[in-house]
Amino acid sequence: MKKISPLLFFILSGRVWGAELPDITEEGMTLWQLIENGGWVMIVLGVLSVLSLALILFFFATVRHSAFVPSSQLMEVKKAVESKDVEKVKMLCKDRKNFLEKVVYTGASNHREPVQVFRLKMEDEARRFIELHWQRIGFLSDIAVISPMLGLLGTVLGMIKAFNAIAFRIGEVKPIFLAYGVSQAMVTTAAGLIVGIFSMVFYYYFRVRIQNIAVRSEMIIDSLADYFKKS
Repeated sequence: MKKISPLLFFILSGRVWGAELPDITEEGMTLWQLIENGGWVMIVLGVLSVLSLALILFFFATVRHSAFVPSSQLMEVKKAVESKDVEKVKMLCKDRKNFLEKVVYTGASNHREPVQVFRLKMEDEARRFIELHWQRIGFLSDIAVISPMLGLLGTVLGMIKAFNAIAFRIGEVKPIFLAYGVSQAMVTTAAGLIVGIFSMVFYYYFRVRIQNIAVRSEMIIDSLADYFKKS
C-alpha cells in the first residue's frame, strides 16, 4: 500500500484549510468571524470590492457630458469657428484632454481636406475616445464575472473542508465541523454574488451613460464640422 505524504495528509485532514472552530457565541458567528472563515477567497473578494468602488467613483467623475464637452469651452470654440479663426481653434484645443478638444483639434488640423476625408478623421478621433471609455468601464464587467467564480471556488474549498471533517475527525462531533465547513461555502458564495451584482449594475449604468453622452457629443461635433466647412 502506498504511503500518503505528510503534506497531502494535512490537506486532506483539513488542517491546511484552518478547520479549527473559532469561539462562537449562542447568537452564532460575528460578521468578522464569517469573513475570516471565508479564508483567502474573502481577501481577494475584498480587494475586488475596493477596486470596484474606486472605479465607480472615478467613472462618476469622468463619464459626464460636462467632462466630455465643457459648456464654457464649447461656446469659445463655436465663436472661433464661426469667425473662421482656425489658429485660435487650435490654441483653444491644444491640450486635447477631453472629447471636444481632441475632435475639434483634429478638425482644425484637417479643415482643408475634402469633406469626406475631413469628416472621417473627426469621426475616427471621436470613435477612439469613446472606445477608450468603453474599455475602462469593461473592468467593472470583468470584476462582475470574476467575483461569483471566486465565490464558487470558496464554496468548493468549504465543501472539501466539511467532508474532510467527516472523514478524518473520528470521535468528535462531526455535524459541528460539517456546518463550519458549509458556512465557509455560503459566505464566499454570498460575497462573490454581492460584489458581482454591485459591479454589473454600475457597468450597465455607465454603459448607458456613455451611449447617451456619445450621441449628444457627436451631434455637437457634426454642427462644428458644418461650421468648419463653411469657413
